Amino acid sequence: MVEGFDAYAVTRRDPGAPAFDIVEVMTVRSWSEWESVRDGMDELKPITERFDQLIDGDAVRTLFATPIPPRA
Repeated sequence: MVEGFDAYAVTRRDPGAPAFDIVEVMTVRSWSEWESVRDGMDELKPITERFDQLIDGDAVRTLFATPIPPRA
């Protein structure tokens, strides 16, 4: 279901911006399958609960993207 995961610290240089943002890139076979596992797996509950304590949910954005393969 989760085929890959990377996290990046993005340095911000515009005035008043936070020191950095975090961008997580997650490759999943199926988003609905991932949501089902994420929301239904008891082993993940402590992780998602702690995430919710640390992160402002209104600041989290989910973007869906399709890779653009390099041209030959």
